[in-house]
Amino acid sequence: MISSLRCVRLLIRDLFAGSGGLGEGFASLDIDGHAPFRIGISVEKEASAHRTLTLRAFLGRIRFVAGHCHRSSSTSTELIPEPD
Repeated sequence: MISSLRCVRLLIRDLFAGSGGLGEGFASLDIDGHAPFRIGISVEKEASAHRTLTLRAFLGRIRFVAGHCHRSSSTSTELIPEPD
């Protein structure tokens, strides 16, 4: 089944997303340089979980724009330098 995911691109609609861990797990899957899953939208009404989702979306966009197309479930300090 994994080999059949090499040719597809699936859009994830993550309802009741919490802090986004399940969707992030799908989005971080990489099969021979191909990421078959992409988070289209995540929905969460709890305020702190929503803030985490917003931060995840922002960091994901920064990594993409910066040319770092890999996704990581942890924040990466080497991509964004810390202020002194």
